[in-house]
Amino acid sequence: MRTRKQQQGMFSMGTMYLVLSLGFFVYLAFTIVPPYVDNMFIQAALKDLGGSESDLTSMSKSEVRSKLRKYFQINNIRGEVTEQIKVQRKDGAMIVSVDYQKRLPLFSNAEVVLTFENHWNSKYPDQCCKPQVSEKP
Repeated sequence: MRTRKQQQGMFSMGTMYLVLSLGFFVYLAFTIVPPYVDNMFIQAALKDLGGSESDLTSMSKSEVRSKLRKYFQINNIRGEVTEQIKVQRKDGAMIVSVDYQKRLPLFSNAEVVLTFENHWNSKYPDQCCKPQVSEKP
């Protein structure tokens, strides 16, 4: 049986380890979560394209890009994401894709690379923000 003095609880090194590990995971969360929130806004913009009142088939590629950039500006999405908008017309459908990578420095020379692929096809508007849907032959 242990004496009362030996059963005092967590020691200072254990407490320090706990605080440092929790701090690291909080830092990681604050670093990684904002790009995922931005991607949610990008997906919302693409879904809004499908539900917009104007007919996308009559809009030019530059008008579609302009509409998306305005949405991005309102929602404070900046950087190279706004330059990665690609609009294609294929087989009577409009395909809008926003594919990009985000490099986030963690510490020293360690980085996290996040890759996002968002595609919207006017033939399949309910399948927004998934990789391109190819028709079966």
